[in-house]
Amino acid sequence: MEESVVWQFFEKCADDESFAQCLKCGQKYCRGKTAKSYSTKSLLEHLRRKHSSVLAEAQETRDIEKATKEKMVNIFNPMYTMFL
Repeated sequence: MEESVVWQFFEKCADDESFAQCLKCGQKYCRGKTAKSYSTKSLLEHLRRKHSSVLAEAQETRDIEKATKEKMVNIFNPMYTMFL
């Protein structure tokens, strides 16, 4: 599973992993009540509302990196594209 872009801006709280703290402003958000229900939805919503410009930049960078990686696979392994 691909790691969410939100983890560039949040870190899990050491004392309670059900919470994560924004590295930009220090705000803490609940990720879910149990480990099985942990989600990045509230973290992403915080970034959209409070730090939209840095989120957009990070997402754009991630998209460029992904496209570049796909091009490299296609260039160096043309047979691979037959299975995509």
